[in-house]
Amino acid sequence: MILNHNGVRLRVQVFGQRNNRPPIVFLNRFHLSYELGLFKIPHFAKNFFVVCYDQRGAGDSDKPMDESAYSFDNFTADLRFIVEELRLDTVILMGFAVACKTAVKYAVKYPNGVSKLVLTCGNPSLIRSVNQANLLASIQNNYEETMRSFMRRALAEPDTDWQHDLLVTLALKSNPFVAVSILKNYYKDDIEPLLPRINVPTLIMHGDRDDIYPIERAYRFHELIPGSVLHVHKGRGHVPNLTDIESYNSIVEGFLL
Repeated sequence: MILNHNGVRLRVQVFGQRNNRPPIVFLNRFHLSYELGLFKIPHFAKNFFVVCYDQRGAGDSDKPMDESAYSFDNFTADLRFIVEELRLDTVILMGFAVACKTAVKYAVKYPNGVSKLVLTCGNPSLIRSVNQANLLASIQNNYEETMRSFMRRALAEPDTDWQHDLLVTLALKSNPFVAVSILKNYYKDDIEPLLPRINVPTLIMHGDRDDIYPIERAYRFHELIPGSVLHVHKGRGHVPNLTDIESYNSIVEGFLL
């Protein structure tokens, strides 16, 4: 379905049946479309009503040509709009990478609207893993090659060609303006002061070979979020939900049920 939020059209997909459990909302990384969650959706839709969407700038959703459109306040407002439109009430949020920022902001702004929180391979601070200026210039000057290089860096594991190809394909459904705009907004929105205010059960998932956001970022999440649970995927990089699918799904489901 397509929902229109203040002139920005958002593609939304739902799976499973509504039941007495809180629905799950998947939030995908960076500017990738909802298909990134295809290896989680069938598993979780057995027990939960699952909502996925292409955030603004991703997939089949609109891609405004205005840098300010990609603020994380806007991403949070889009999420709230979808929750209200679908009458979801209290939800489970599963944030991945950059989208962990949206999940945290939403959980703090709407403390009664979140049941549980899952944060996968996120970054709680404004510490940078790469030179931001160089990355932005590379995206602008050679988008496809930069995405190929970046996604390869995200995969520390051997024999991950299909995962790499999937990530690149989804990235190429967006464009360099969106990628640069998201990163610029990302690096000026500090969520670390919000973390002690999270008051829901929180699971932190992270690969110990993550070269995008090193494992120290997960330890920082764990330190600052009261009562949080940390699981480290040994030998895994930035996308354990694609390279350690069965284990990832099982651990998350055990936390949610």
